[in-house]
Parts: sequence; C-alpha cells; structure tokens
Amino acid sequence: MRQKTTNHTSNAHPQFCIESKPEIPESDVEMLSQFLEQDVENGAIYRDDDTIEFGPTLLKSVLINDRLIIHEPDYRSMPITWVRGVSESMWLTRVQSDVVKSIFPDHSPEYCNVRSSLIVGNDLSPDTNRIILSRDARSGTASGWYCGNLDTKLDLNNPDSLSLISVYEAMIRWPNIREYLALPSGFEIAISAKQARISSTHSKIEIIDGSYLAARRVTAD
Repeated sequence: MRQKTTNHTSNAHPQFCIESKPEIPESDVEMLSQFLEQDVENGAIYRDDDTIEFGPTLLKSVLINDRLIIHEPDYRSMPITWVRGVSESMWLTRVQSDVVKSIFPDHSPEYCNVRSSLIVGNDLSPDTNRIILSRDARSGTASGWYCGNLDTKLDLNNPDSLSLISVYEAMIRWPNIREYLALPSGFEIAISAKQARISSTHSKIEIIDGSYLAARRVTAD
C-alpha cells in the first residue's frame, strides 16, 4: 500500500494517513489530502471514529499511534464493515466523474453520498440483470435516483410497489449501477448484462470520442 500523510499546520490536530493501492492515481489521493488539510485549517476537528463525507464516499478516521488513519467501507457488507485505506472510494469517485465528463467535459459530477436514499422497485432482486436507473431532482438526503427492473410489471404509481434504501445498499446489491450515480437529474440508464444505454429528458446525448463511456461502448440516445 502507498501512504500519503497530510501536512496541515495545526499542531493541536493529528495528521491524517491515507493509504491506497499503487494503481490509484496520486492526484486523486492528493485531492482527498487537500480536502482534509483545508478542513482542519478552517477549524474542523476530527477525532477517533469520526466519519467524513467526501464526494460520493463515506470515510472514517481511526486514531493509531497519534495519527488518524483513514478507513473506508468494504463495499460488500451491510451494515458497513470498515477497512484500512481508500482505494475503493477513490476508484468510485474517479469513475463517477469520468462517466459525467464522457458527456459533459465541463460539468461537475452531481455526487450522491452513500448515506443518501434511493427508491427501488419491489420486484428488483440481486439476480435481476436488466435494470433501469432514472434520476429526479435531489431533495435533502434523497438522491433522486430510482432503480428498478427494466421488465417490471409493477404499478410504479402505487407506493406499495416501491421501497426506500440507502445508496450504499443499492451499490452492494447491484454493483453495475455504481458508476452512473453522479449523472444529473433527467438522466435514464438502461443496463443489461451486455450493454448500457443512456438517455436524457432534456436533450439528445452524445458520448465524447475517446472518453471512459466510449471505451466501455456505452450507447446514447
């Protein structure tokens, strides 16, 4: 594991230690380091077992030998199991940004934190391989996302057909939705075992040549 130690100027606050796999871009880890340093410089105080929201992720500081070691969810367990390092969280942040910039190169990702809520259709199971994602406007802790069975027969206007779960739980159950969750409201993604197709209620979508989505051969309407 590669280590990065912050360098904030507050002598009263422990430095952070950020660990990541070598394949994670150093620039991404540096972005997290700068976020933590700036937060401390602005007066934030992090203690042992505090959680930290960063983009779409949730991290935790653990005090070990006078340093705050950053931990992340394992993205496999409910409730959350914390593991040392930030590799999975940095990958999630990067890939969600790359998806957005595959369509809007100057648009900031509209991240929804893993603690926010998401609506699911009640006929969606972990074995469902044809999934529809659509996003309305965010409101409070609601991400605006709906995740359902592409072949549903449910009456989606009936509240009994729907359930509310966390974005984190949805990502565990249906890992193939993770990369699309920073797209803005009005977007819809149809996902099957072999392909994904993106559309928008606002305008026709064009995927930029050479982008992440182009390399994934995702199509657009």
